[in-house]
Amino acid sequence: MVIAPSVVFETESLTATYDPATRTIWHRMHVQPRPCFSEAFLRDALELHGLIRRGVWAVDFYVLRSEMPKVFNLGGDLNMIRDFAMKKDWAGVSRYARLCVDTLFGMVSGFEQQVISIAEISGDALGGGFEAALACDFMIAEKGVKLGFPEVLFNLFPGMGAFSLLARKLGPQVAQRMILSGAMYQPEMLQAQGLLDGVAETGRGRRAVQDFIKASQKQLRGMKGLMEARRRTALWPTHQELVQVVEHWAECVKQVSERDLRLIERLVSAQNRVHPTTTNSGGLGGVPDKPQITVFLPKESLPQSKPIQVTA
Repeated sequence: MVIAPSVVFETESLTATYDPATRTIWHRMHVQPRPCFSEAFLRDALELHGLIRRGVWAVDFYVLRSEMPKVFNLGGDLNMIRDFAMKKDWAGVSRYARLCVDTLFGMVSGFEQQVISIAEISGDALGGGFEAALACDFMIAEKGVKLGFPEVLFNLFPGMGAFSLLARKLGPQVAQRMILSGAMYQPEMLQAQGLLDGVAETGRGRRAVQDFIKASQKQLRGMKGLMEARRRTALWPTHQELVQVVEHWAECVKQVSERDLRLIERLVSAQNRVHPTTTNSGGLGGVPDKPQITVFLPKESLPQSKPIQVTA
C-alpha cells in the first residue's frame, strides 16, 4: 500500500510534509509579515531540524522551498536588525546572528543523519535567503529568479555563511567578487560557473527536484557517503567557523551609520511590499501571542493519534 505524503510539522512560519515513498521532508516557508528570516521562523526551523536530527522520521532528503510566488527568501530580518542598531541592543544582534547560524548548520551538517539537502529556488533568493540555499548540498533554481547579496550596499556583508560556502564551492576570489559586487545573478550564469546543480523552467522547480530525488535513488548510498566525507574535510565549514564569522558580523553592525540605516529602512519598505499569499494547509490565521507548534509523530514514536501541541 502506498502511503501518501502528510504534514508532520506545522507552525505559523513553516510547514513540513513527509513523503514516506522517497523518505523526503519538504520544508515549505511561509513567513509573515515579510518573507525573511524572522526570529520566530528561525526558532521553528530549529525545532524541526532537531526532530530530524533525533531521527523521528526516516529521512534521506530534505527540500527547502517557499510557498510565496516569485520569492524564495529575502534574507535577514532587516527591520529587527535596524531596530537593534538604533537601540544599540548589541546583545539582541548577537542572539539573532547565532540563531541564524545554528539554523543554517542543520543543512550544512546533514542534520547529523547524513540527510541530503536540496534548495528548490522558485523565487528570488537574496542575502540570507541565498546563504540558506548555499547551505544545502544541491541547488535547483527556476529561470527568471534573481540570486545575490545586497548587504554591501548598506556597508555590511552576508555573515551567515556566504563566504565560507561560496569560497569552497567556487573559490575565494570568485566568492569575494560576488559578495562585494552587490549584483544580482541569473540562474543560467551560476549554473555555468558550477554553483547550481540544475535550472528548471518557470513553474517547474518542484518537478525538477522530484526528478532529481528519483534519479538519485540508485546512487543514494554513494551520494550519502560522499556528502559525509566532504563534511569531514576542511572543504566544508564547521559550526565553529560559522560562529566566528557571524560574531565578527555582529561587531560590524555596531559600525553602521545613519546613512546605512536609511538604506536599510528603504529595503525594509521594499520587503513590506511583498505580501505572503500562502494557503497554509493547516488553516492557521494571524500570529498568536504564543505561537503553537504542531508535530505529528510516527505511531511507533507516539502511541496516541492526536498531534502534540507545543506552546513556544
